[in-house]
Amino acid sequence: MADPNNPFIDNPPINRYTPPQNRFFGPSYNQFLGGAFADSSNFIQGITFDFNIGSPYALQKQPENVNYLYGNFFKLSIMRLPKLEYFVQRVSLPSFGADTNSVQNTRFVDLVHPVTNASFDSLTVDFLLDEDMETYKELYDWMRSIYLIKDHKSYESDISKHFCSGTLTTLNHAQQSNVEIRFKNLLPISLSPIEFDSTITDMTPLTSTVTFAFDIFEIVGRDC
Repeated sequence: MADPNNPFIDNPPINRYTPPQNRFFGPSYNQFLGGAFADSSNFIQGITFDFNIGSPYALQKQPENVNYLYGNFFKLSIMRLPKLEYFVQRVSLPSFGADTNSVQNTRFVDLVHPVTNASFDSLTVDFLLDEDMETYKELYDWMRSIYLIKDHKSYESDISKHFCSGTLTTLNHAQQSNVEIRFKNLLPISLSPIEFDSTITDMTPLTSTVTFAFDIFEIVGRDC
């Protein structure tokens, strides 16, 4: 018989907490996860079941790498301009998209459709000038072989030699190569002027900007 003065003898069994059926996933989280959670006796009863263990897909929404990308963590290499990489200061990754969309008129709401082609803006690179102007001369000679020809004999008939590939590489938090942005068929189209000025007092190195046209760029790297 139960002793009314002793709460530890012959008392009725404690009712274990059973999690409710989840309205989103169908079966309860206990059955879904298995293991220690498969036994409802291992659950600590809370205000709501979701607050006890959370969504089973919560971890899938978390990024593997939470480090940020910084604007000075990069390097640029162009096969035809080996000296440029050392003097590069700024690179602007071009925008990409369509100029407009086609619109289909209906009696209700106009429907928007994508156009069949898209375009890239130009790639611009700012670089320092070395005192021998070797970097500038590399670009000038390349452009001269395309645009400034003396006669038909000096014209480069192999059109493929007018173009070159290039790679913009981002660096991770450890200053190691991470993601590569590869440009196909780079073509220099302009070099900015160089401003010489005898009135300046600050010893600031001269810079120049080169603008490239290209066909397409591709992003290649981890999980890309």
